[in-house]
Amino acid sequence: MKIFQLLLCAILFHGTFFAQNGLSFDGIDDYIQTNFTGIGGSNARTVEAWINTTANANPSVGGTQQIITDWGSNTTAGRFTFCVLFNNAIRLESNGNGLSGTIPVNDGNWHHVAAVYDPLSTNTVKLYVDGILDTQGNITVGVNTGNAVNMRIGKRIDDAKLFSGKIDEVRVWNVAKTQAQLQTNSSAELCNVSQDLVAYYNFNHGNAGASNSGTTILSDLSGNNHPGTLNGFALSGANSNWVTGAPLTLGMNAASTIVHACSSYTWAANNVTYTSNGTHSVNMANANVHGCDSSSTIQLFVHYANNVTTNTTQCESFTWGVSGQTYTSSTTIDTVLTNSWGCSYHHVLNLTINNPTTHNETAQACHAYTWNLNNQAYTQSGTYIDTIPNVQGCDSIVTLNLTIIDLDPTIMQGGNGSYLANQSFVDYQWVRCENQTFTPIPNETDMNFTPTENGTYALIVSSLGCSDTSACFTVSGLSLTTLKNEHQFIAYPSPTHQFVQIDGVDNSSSLYIIQMDGTIIQPTWHSDKELDVRTLANGAYFIQLQKEEKSYYIKFIKN
Repeated sequence: MKIFQLLLCAILFHGTFFAQNGLSFDGIDDYIQTNFTGIGGSNARTVEAWINTTANANPSVGGTQQIITDWGSNTTAGRFTFCVLFNNAIRLESNGNGLSGTIPVNDGNWHHVAAVYDPLSTNTVKLYVDGILDTQGNITVGVNTGNAVNMRIGKRIDDAKLFSGKIDEVRVWNVAKTQAQLQTNSSAELCNVSQDLVAYYNFNHGNAGASNSGTTILSDLSGNNHPGTLNGFALSGANSNWVTGAPLTLGMNAASTIVHACSSYTWAANNVTYTSNGTHSVNMANANVHGCDSSSTIQLFVHYANNVTTNTTQCESFTWGVSGQTYTSSTTIDTVLTNSWGCSYHHVLNLTINNPTTHNETAQACHAYTWNLNNQAYTQSGTYIDTIPNVQGCDSIVTLNLTIIDLDPTIMQGGNGSYLANQSFVDYQWVRCENQTFTPIPNETDMNFTPTENGTYALIVSSLGCSDTSACFTVSGLSLTTLKNEHQFIAYPSPTHQFVQIDGVDNSSSLYIIQMDGTIIQPTWHSDKELDVRTLANGAYFIQLQKEEKSYYIKFIKN
């Protein structure tokens, strides 16, 4: 999406200045870095400025070199340094040697100072103070200025020395000016630009001694677009700030503007469109109220607002911090926003909403169940719930409906030699368990069981596919034997709960009912062939036939 080219011009500092101002340097960290490469090699040049200082520059009495301007390379003959040094007089150095003046300039008054280098002259270097030739001569190492560091005002290019005091009206020419020319132009600001003027700073910025925090660009009025950037200045109060400058007649004026723009900026002063940060200047001939040239400078900051896309997947709902809205379904939202500079951009939200899922499971197990969902073991029937992430990363709520088949194979001993299962409403199978073979006993599938012969027995209880087996128990002491064919008699039915029919018995025989422990019970007759057993407890019994001193037995079950 194309960025809106909404232009925001935030003019933080803007003005056309006619006050004759200068700049106070604190000698600690204040300096101006220009983008002017200076004049290189051994080409002719002139540097002039107005200075006002009380600093001691004489090293023989503990002073420190005071830098007015400097540029080039920190090699032999490669640095072109205009400064105050020995005897507090001005000096021109070419890194390795220099030429010093004799007139002290640290008396706290404004002085016009100039350094002229003319490779075609017998005396290549001439130094002037207030239009007077202070000294002339040659630099033994010569002049071969490099281009490693652009021109600085108030600091040496190797960061070793600075300037303490005030500086105003710095001019650099690509010709060797004569004494007469320097005297003519020294008492006034320049009115018009000439081709040999390669850098010109008249320092007419800010309000003297006031708060000037936004005024950090020193305009170049030469028309060559070599502005300087202030570094280290407090920009408030009487020091380290814009102050009243040298007493000069006003000439050219400069307008300085800080501009913030979105994407691009077309400057009406020159109808040029800029798309990147930079400082730009334009000169207009005879444009101010004095009939002098006027210079306009902009420090341009071009801002861009990039479109933003947010892709997110959420569960159930999502509150977007950009809009403050809460969304509960998948959607795409395109919102137009502005950044801190007022530049428009699109923030697109691609939202996917996933929801929780539910799932029911039914399980049945014998005694215990381990749920593979959470590896938890359960021993009781019930409904259990757990939550796990689903494939979409949201909650999956799983419900387990569990039935535990809990069997109890415990056996209780009943009366009269019987045995009784402890658990009701299940399936039963009584078994013989000699040698742990658990052989089912035919037809013995009731809750009750009465062994009819000695042996080892057990009970298997089962329900819904589960089963459990009791411990084996031993029955012994059943010494009564079944009736032999020497005398056949019949007793039926068995089991019975009311009457037992007796056949094959004559009047010479005696009948008895015997419990499994050997206790004899007198029979009660319902008729001449039926025994009444309704009053007997449930269990196994024997009918004893006594005939001619012999006994015969038949077993029956009362239920």
